[in-house]
Formats: sequence, structure tokens, C-alpha cells
Amino acid sequence: MEIVIDKGFLDGFFRYNFTEEKKAVYDSFIHFIKNIKRGVKVICDFDDYDELETYVTANPLLHAIEEREPHYELKSDLSQLVKQAGFYNHGNAFKMFFLKTPCEECNVLEGQVGYSFMNAEDLNQKWKRFLTAKELTRYHISTNPEIDPNERFDAWGKIQDYPHPVNSIVIADKYVLCDKSGQRIEHNLKPLLLELIPNRKMLVPVDVTIIASQKESNREFSQIKSELDSFFKMKLPLVQVNLTIIDFDDKVKAHVESEVDSDFHDRRIVTNYYWYEVGKGFNLFKRANQLRPSNSKLYMGFNLYGSNQVDVKLLLEEYSACAAVAENVHGENKNRLLNLN
Repeated sequence: MEIVIDKGFLDGFFRYNFTEEKKAVYDSFIHFIKNIKRGVKVICDFDDYDELETYVTANPLLHAIEEREPHYELKSDLSQLVKQAGFYNHGNAFKMFFLKTPCEECNVLEGQVGYSFMNAEDLNQKWKRFLTAKELTRYHISTNPEIDPNERFDAWGKIQDYPHPVNSIVIADKYVLCDKSGQRIEHNLKPLLLELIPNRKMLVPVDVTIIASQKESNREFSQIKSELDSFFKMKLPLVQVNLTIIDFDDKVKAHVESEVDSDFHDRRIVTNYYWYEVGKGFNLFKRANQLRPSNSKLYMGFNLYGSNQVDVKLLLEEYSACAAVAENVHGENKNRLLNLN
């Protein structure tokens, strides 16, 4: 994980957020800071380490970050670097930006690079999307009217209950590409991806990796990849989508079971900020808007909150192991989420 933070945000954080009206968001954010993974990389705009040490002593927020034993990287020209596409070619997919940059410019940058940008003034509003998800949110996969609509997952559009920037997606579901009757890609994977990826011009490509089983599909993965590439060009013409499909074959299965002690059973999706899990898999619809009968549930949560950090790290180690040894691979086999350095 990487936190990118500047002096302007540190100076304004308490002035804008330490109020009774904003207490819930303030408490959630402080809890997040105090529980981030030890050794977190912090990129900041201090001129030198003497100035950094002065801020650590004087600023309670940076002092809380310091207690997580961070690795600092000083970039005095940070305000210019964040506007350059090359700045996003390094590091991993878990980045959060806390800058003095005006709200409108934060929103533009967020759309261009698929990372979360906040300034001290709009933190109260933007952090709410993470506050409500926290560690675990549960949906019933059902159209039963007796279930609260807010707790039902009955349309792919429900993903927009927790909108978030994205530039990387990993889908791990052996059956998601089976494309059989009642489990069509047309009614499941395609609309799911359209909810996750906004059609806006970006400075960086969106990496999509799908780990599935060729033997469970009635079509060749090469054919499916070609179809999905055409689908992206038609439906998301402003976005460069780098799609990779990895066959979870017997060799990959044996490697994962021996190296990371996993049986790859549960079906999950991981993005830059959220994870989703459905025990029965993501082929939820028989036809457009017609849900398959089920008593399953969909779980999701904020990747960087509390114990989720450990859980998501273990998941990505498993998926990275798949990518490392797979031979039947369609695409460049690159994904920021699988860069675990």
C-alpha cells in the first residue's frame, strides 16, 4: 500500500474535519490511519528529512502515520508529478492520495488514473464511500420483496452502491467463462465489467485479469478474449482495457495448492479498493435482469480497512502464483494488483 500525502493536506486536516458534525467520518479515517499495514510506503512533498521530522512532532495526523513505521519517499515536486502519467507506472495498485489540490482537480485526477484523490476540505464527503463499506457488507442474492431492497443484490447496478475509482481488476472464478445456458457471459460478465469500469478517457490503461477454467467452458478462451476485446472497444471506447485470461488448469491448481495452500474454491473479484465474494460464483443471471434462484450471499468490503488488508494480500498472493506458472495465457499477463513488490 502507498499513501501519497502533502503538507497542505496535513495542515488542513484538523481545521476542516475536527467537528462534531463530521465526527463519524473523522473517527473512521483516524481508525484507518492507525491500522494501516506497518511499513506502508508514504510519498510526501517535504524538502528534506529535517522538515519531515518537524511535521511528525507538530502534526498529530503525521505522528499517527509515523507510528505505523512507514518508509518515506520525499518528492518536493509532488504537485507536478501527480499530473504525469509516468508517475503511475510504478508501485502497486493500492494507492490513496491526500493532497491540497482543489476538489475539482482531485475529481479529474481520480477519473484519469483510477485512484482515490481527496483534499482536507472534501474528505468528509469522499471518505463516506469507504466508511459505509468498512470490513464487510452483505447482500442477499434474491428478488424476495420481504428482504430490504438495500440488502438485496438483484441487479448488476447494485455495484454502484459503492462507486470507486478503478484501474485494476482481478476476477477469480473457475466458471465465469463457461458461457453455458443460464450462465451466459452476455448476462453476467459483460454487464458486471461495465459497472466496474467507467467509460472515461484515462492516462493509464485498465488491467483486467480473469482466472477461470478452460475445461469448464464450452468455448476456447482465445475466442472469448477476442469477443471481450471487441466488446470493450464498442462499449468503452474511451478506455484502454488490457485483458488477460488465465486458464486455471491442473498444473496451476497443483502449484497453488502446494505453494500457497489454497484450493481456489471461493469466487472473488478484487479491485483497487474493494473485494467481492460469492460462494456460488458470478454467473448470477439466467437472462438479462432474471436472477437465478439462490440462497447465496454476496460479500464485499474495503480492501484497506482493518483485517481486510491481510485477507486481500493472501488472495493476491494466490492469484499472483496462478499468473506466474500458467502456460495457457491469453493477453499480456500484467496487472497492478498482481505486482506484490
